[in-house]
Amino acid sequence: MNSRERFIETLTFGKPDKIPFVPGEPRESTLARWRKEGLPEGADWSEYLVQTLGIEAKMQGPVGVGVDFRMIPQFEEKVIERKEHKLIVQDWKGNICEISDQFNVTYLREAKDFVTRRWIKCPVAEMAAFWTDFVSRVLDRVLRYIVFDQMHISEDMAYKAKAMISPDMAKQFCMPSWVEWGQRARSAGVPIIDIDSDGYIGELIPLWIESGVNVCDPIEVAAHCDINAFRRQFGHKMAYRQGVDKRCIAKGGQVIREELKRIEPVLRDGGYIPGCDHGVPSDISWPNFVDYARLLAQMTDWL
Repeated sequence: MNSRERFIETLTFGKPDKIPFVPGEPRESTLARWRKEGLPEGADWSEYLVQTLGIEAKMQGPVGVGVDFRMIPQFEEKVIERKEHKLIVQDWKGNICEISDQFNVTYLREAKDFVTRRWIKCPVAEMAAFWTDFVSRVLDRVLRYIVFDQMHISEDMAYKAKAMISPDMAKQFCMPSWVEWGQRARSAGVPIIDIDSDGYIGELIPLWIESGVNVCDPIEVAAHCDINAFRRQFGHKMAYRQGVDKRCIAKGGQVIREELKRIEPVLRDGGYIPGCDHGVPSDISWPNFVDYARLLAQMTDWL
């Protein structure tokens, strides 16, 4: 199987020859640390990792279809006020928020590093209805020419222990868009409808299943997400990606070995591609990441 076939076969509960090897993606600060701990300067971290492990896996990320779903025109990205160690900025969506001055406003456009923000003001009008219609129309145009393997919806709907809004509100304001987009994608033959949300998603998974979503990520353990409990509750109605506790990767040794043993039942049951349960943070050392990646390669049949 090639990597594309393996990805689809795994997440649709098929029989892949191997499970995709996707240990996690480091951020800028993480790579800066790794360069001091053995990752050669200028080397691509993923290529160097598989060479170090002696495996032939290619950790190629998804290839986009070249369509931008962001607003046109975007708001001006600018600094509104400078404080001691803080910046008040306006991002490309028109949000006003406070961030550390070790970053700049462009870090809110792409997830280059871990940027904590304090929200001050957000521009809202008839947002949900417009967004549903806008994305639907763009999807219609794209799906005339290509059937992609995965539609990935970034929602970030949850805090550490609860959804950001009640399930009833999510059903009223968000579910219509999930249903409409999913129907368009499935009708065109798209096999994977994936929703990304940090935080505790146990209250949201039933709504996603009802909406036709069949994969979710990153299953954050610190937010009380238990992938084994989710599998018992929802069975093969939902597949998962990531779900390995980043805190255990940082501790290494027997701790990460026990963590990988914890997720093994779901791995063996199918419909699961394991990896770090968010971007790989800078408290994870390069030696510990390599050790974890080696264990993961063994579990997923690459070693």
